[in-house]
Amino acid sequence: SNKILIDDGKFVFKIKKLSKNSIQTTCQNDCIIKNFKSIHIPGLEVDFDDLTTKDKRDISVAKKLGCNWIALSYVKNSKIIKETRKLISKDIGIIAKVENKSAIKNIKDIIQTSDAIMVARGDLAVEIGANEVPHVQLDIVKKCSEFGKPVIIATQMLESMIENNKPTRAEINDVGTAVFQGADVVMLSAETAVGKYPLQAVQAMKKTIVSTEKYKKENIAAFKSNIKINNEPVKAIALAIKDIAYNIKVEAIIGFSVTGNTAKLISAIRPSAKIITISPHINISRQLSLLWGITSITNSDAKNWTQMMEISKKIIKSRKLTKIGGYAIITAGLPFGKSKMTNMIRLYQLGKN
Repeated sequence: SNKILIDDGKFVFKIKKLSKNSIQTTCQNDCIIKNFKSIHIPGLEVDFDDLTTKDKRDISVAKKLGCNWIALSYVKNSKIIKETRKLISKDIGIIAKVENKSAIKNIKDIIQTSDAIMVARGDLAVEIGANEVPHVQLDIVKKCSEFGKPVIIATQMLESMIENNKPTRAEINDVGTAVFQGADVVMLSAETAVGKYPLQAVQAMKKTIVSTEKYKKENIAAFKSNIKINNEPVKAIALAIKDIAYNIKVEAIIGFSVTGNTAKLISAIRPSAKIITISPHINISRQLSLLWGITSITNSDAKNWTQMMEISKKIIKSRKLTKIGGYAIITAGLPFGKSKMTNMIRLYQLGKN
């Protein structure tokens, strides 16, 4: 290539002269370049299949700090994800950032191997062309829904708010579209990192999310989850929870989830009821806060049926999840403290049983 793209392709530089230690270029548009912006050379394949020494050092620091998620950039396949998995504990999640053609080609393998996906649209647009990003985004969101994995949509969602105190209508529509498609998370980047109006950006995004989710809830039949069971009993349990919640107007789902796996599946099926997850591990509770619709609580795990009901009733009453006569679903794994999967569903009616 005879071009260099900087800052997610915003600025184009044409190469004029190459020497051993330098490149002479001419900027093709007016620009002010800030520190630490991405550089992209079209057509250049860079080998990112293995963790670098710095990567391993950063992962070690993240573990010491008690981080709940580690995001991997420029993932091309599942190899680097598996390598990272060996270096971290089970209560740390891996977010795979989709930013190149190789990742799109291997997307199913990447989704199945990671804990969450980020559609990083800046570098992705430079790699495949901005006009290709909308349908790739939709395809990835659908695949994440099928596999029950959370998905984050990122980059330039409210870009104009770096300088302006209000978003454009197109930006609001972009956020709303991501929510309609089924994204778990919409993410702000430069808007809050270096923007002039970070608080207003968060408020504008929240307002759009709330409005869009309200519409989805009112028209829930049009936004069904596409999760596939694939002969997995725990997914069948999750879909049963969804069916019960729809059919008798359950107002809350309380899930006892030691590892967080059941909570992730309940979130993935997008029930209309509120989701409360209970885990004895604070790192799991924090990790689950990223997922759609979940309020996570750290609490000692139930050791028997009586404790499970006592904890559930206390949460229902303290959070006013349902009125007298209203229904809540309680789900857990039996035997308590030993089960490797959720296998129990109880329909609880406040004031009745």
